Amino acid sequence: MANRNLITGGAGFLGSHLIDRLMKAGLVERSTVSKPRGRPAHAYRLTDAGRRLGGDNFRDLALVLWREIRSVRDPAIRSGLISRI
Repeated sequence: MANRNLITGGAGFLGSHLIDRLMKAGLVERSTVSKPRGRPAHAYRLTDAGRRLGGDNFRDLALVLWREIRSVRDPAIRSGLISRI
């Protein structure tokens, strides 16, 4: 798997909930990236557990994310996530 993976939409309402769930599950970790001006940004990376669960290709990672989306209990949030795939 690539050393870097891009997570887009993590600052939005739905994306932030997905990122929070992945972080609570220990699959993703966040670090703060300082900027010279304005608010700091965040960089996300898979943890060792996330890499093991995600496998060696993006198909496996997509399946992990799909499982996470399907486990969201709030139908409105789950529907919003699915509509963006």
